[in-house]
Amino acid sequence: MSSFIPEMAQDERLTGVIDTISDGYRTLNRKPWLMAIPVLLDLYLWLGPRLTASPLFQRLSIFPASPVGLPPEQARALQQLQEAVAKSASGFNLFTLLSPGLLGVPSMVGPGTLPAKFANGMPWIFSISSNLVFLWLFGLLVFAGLLLGCFYLGLIAQAVRDGGLDVGRLLRRVWLYWARLLFFMALAMTTLFVLGMPLLLLLGLASLVSPHLASLLLGIAWVATLWVAFYLYFFVDALVVSEVGVFRAIWSSVMVIHHHFPSSFGFIILSILIGLGLPLTWQLLLGSPWGVPIAIVGNAYVGTGLIAASMIFYRDRYVRIQATAARLKNLSMGK
Repeated sequence: MSSFIPEMAQDERLTGVIDTISDGYRTLNRKPWLMAIPVLLDLYLWLGPRLTASPLFQRLSIFPASPVGLPPEQARALQQLQEAVAKSASGFNLFTLLSPGLLGVPSMVGPGTLPAKFANGMPWIFSISSNLVFLWLFGLLVFAGLLLGCFYLGLIAQAVRDGGLDVGRLLRRVWLYWARLLFFMALAMTTLFVLGMPLLLLLGLASLVSPHLASLLLGIAWVATLWVAFYLYFFVDALVVSEVGVFRAIWSSVMVIHHHFPSSFGFIILSILIGLGLPLTWQLLLGSPWGVPIAIVGNAYVGTGLIAASMIFYRDRYVRIQATAARLKNLSMGK
């Protein structure tokens, strides 16, 4: 158990959702260097060299226009789809995998989001034509992005938990965060496969009986998936703030939401609205190269502040749960 629990258990005050988000940004304002990693990563993705697999994806357009037994209309639609995929994928920068979505560093830069020209010309572009090299680099960049994300989240967790920075300790712990996160992802994919195969079979049988029944079952499956994701919202916070294992982090996230459901629901919804709404403002700045740095810093500020607020929300409520459990235990023992 993390050492912050005994120290924080004395303060049982639960701030409101708005106050918690404000606390997250106050933490960031006191330690603005917390957003250095997303800013530097986006600047590299914007101005640095790019890595594409354009030759590989362009091969999608060289298949026969009229496969044997395929009607002409469907053959043309298939050819157009192949060309569209090849054109879209040819501009994909593999280095954007260093920011793997929800589990990594928040990034503003992505394929198709940048101005076409720069003051110093286009960046260097390196192309991959080997399938094996592409697969190796794809996996390497994903794993490296998750490791970078763990380091970034560890920095924020130290600021929230300890109020300071211990780079040496973080360098020793980040590998543990990374291994636990990879294990969780493997566990999640295995669970989806084990549950998904019977579900697909059930949906196939239901579609033979009634399309409406199949749609109903699919809707139930989506609701169940969202419900599980909701209860796992604070999993990463538990992983890096409490520094516990995967199953304990899952349990901690579930307990926080179970015991503080209304405030958890409000915090998650508000965080999603802020996280989705403000990037629309940044898009307005991407029309010129001078607006991109502003959008990059703004996106890093918003994303880092929300992450800090999420960790504070988890920390305060987890401490309250631990304090309540300790009091009940003392009462049951007659102390």
